[in-house]
Amino acid sequence: MSENAIVVVELSVTPTEVPERIAAAKKWLLENGIITPNEQRDVLMQPSEHRAGPRAIEVAPPFAHEHIRRLVNSGVDFVCERQVHHPTANYEPPHCPSCGARADADAHSQLIEPWLENEEPKLTCQACGEAHLAGDWIGKFSFYVSELAVRFNNWCGIEPWFLAKLGEILGPRARIVYEHF
Repeated sequence: MSENAIVVVELSVTPTEVPERIAAAKKWLLENGIITPNEQRDVLMQPSEHRAGPRAIEVAPPFAHEHIRRLVNSGVDFVCERQVHHPTANYEPPHCPSCGARADADAHSQLIEPWLENEEPKLTCQACGEAHLAGDWIGKFSFYVSELAVRFNNWCGIEPWFLAKLGEILGPRARIVYEHF
């Protein structure tokens, strides 16, 4: 069986801002009953610190089905370190924010290492010649590098309004990564 994750990443948060932003996101999710502490944490079966809360069904309607709530590794993780968030099997190069042309997959993939090790690089569009920060290229199945993310493991059908609201709490440059592995 394959697994999925929906990851809300924030591109502009610096390491010193991470604790404040993650605390705000965690507080909002807990207070609204979207997540709850994982009382039955298990390294293999339920490794996440948090699980779906009593109101998770309001933001992810598939949680209405009992078998989905009981899936192995269906928790929520708060990522507070610089890392690549990659869609893995879903990868598609993103589109230019100026003209909509798709990026060259090889040129885009070559940005991972420089982005992880340094500042966010720019990618120049082969169609229109415009250069944009890598995180501003538009792609549902693209990758991003960030210091901060909230990862929903095996949550499907999360409402777009909820992802947008969580993104606002995390910061001004939130993006979504849809992982499949």
